[in-house]
Amino acid sequence: MEAEARLRGLIFRAFQKNDVPRLYKTPRRRCMRIRSLSWGAADLSWSVVIEELLRAAEELGHEVNFTSTNGTANMQYWNDAKVAASLARERNLLHSGDCYDLDLTFTVPPNYVQRFLKNSKVKLAITDYESTPVPPQWLQWMNIPHRILAGSNWVKEAFVASRFPEDKVAVVPHGVDTRIFNPGATPYPIQTNKSFKFLCVAEPHYRKQLDVLLDLYCETFTAADDVCLVLKTKLFKNNEQRKPFEQDLRPILASLVRKFGPKIPEIKLITARLPSLASLYAACNAFVLMTVGEGFGIPFLEAMACGLPTIAPRFGGQLDFMNDENSILCSAPERLARPVEQYWGQTPGSRVSNPDRNEFGDAMLRVYRNYDAVKTSLAKPMEQAVAKFTWTKACDKIFKIADEVK
Repeated sequence: MEAEARLRGLIFRAFQKNDVPRLYKTPRRRCMRIRSLSWGAADLSWSVVIEELLRAAEELGHEVNFTSTNGTANMQYWNDAKVAASLARERNLLHSGDCYDLDLTFTVPPNYVQRFLKNSKVKLAITDYESTPVPPQWLQWMNIPHRILAGSNWVKEAFVASRFPEDKVAVVPHGVDTRIFNPGATPYPIQTNKSFKFLCVAEPHYRKQLDVLLDLYCETFTAADDVCLVLKTKLFKNNEQRKPFEQDLRPILASLVRKFGPKIPEIKLITARLPSLASLYAACNAFVLMTVGEGFGIPFLEAMACGLPTIAPRFGGQLDFMNDENSILCSAPERLARPVEQYWGQTPGSRVSNPDRNEFGDAMLRVYRNYDAVKTSLAKPMEQAVAKFTWTKACDKIFKIADEVK
């Protein structure tokens, strides 16, 4: 009786505080069985997005069975044992004749056939693209998933431009985990005496224009300036095979040394894998990337979540969360995409952007010279924008779409 009275008192106080214990809350939805066969082990957006979404689904109480098509090395939340357990549950489910509530993957249309089970109740495919339109040959796989999930309105428009039905493509923005990416993250120890640090996080893909950014940085600043460009990327080893869209930065760096000599401003390359990129954002003052096109632009959002003034092109998926109040946007008129800037075959007439060098150079100078004022003016709008883009909110959108399909 005494224990029962204590429990009643706890419930009464919780209702008074509007903080009902989890046991007595009405579940938002029933537990779903979710399956994902997707690319998991890489530091690219495909891996980050699918892993974060599935982790968020687990935290919401859903059963998640995830199998990575390229192993689990360096994954944050999954390992071989967890994948093996997922496969065992999948075998038992199929043997019983039951099916999954939701089959979710991040891939391109040519892979749709291999990624889904035929009897899954709802099949959703996350697919982003960085130039417009998407390859028109993708139309032949359009009806395999119930919906294609675009990471931004810009990506959806690229699908519609290739005659995909508008109601076939739904926008589900990606997110950021602010428990990890926030202004209070522990800074990474960058070996430099320079007090102001620009950061760029990007794979060495031609569309990222790291060569253009490096050259512009060296034209804008000198060794006498109290500034450093920190570049988190990859350097290819001697004779290491590169994909057509990958750029070797070593000869570019060597040419910059020859071109600018002792006047070259400081550049720090970080190629090692870090436990969390949040520490790198926290160690720097501002973020800059002159990409010609992004399906969403996760590094921009991560930088903003960490409180960094962020310089970006006025073109692409990042415009779903970046504007003139919360970031520094530079002109980026459209141009034809080069073959090396396209990943999935050459699409005639495909277009990307041409970020304006002068505006980017002026933006970097303005942030460097007026840092406190710029950061203060952007801080609140950045915080408000970031709050709208979390992995949990992305999951909620996905579940809502799944309910509509059913």
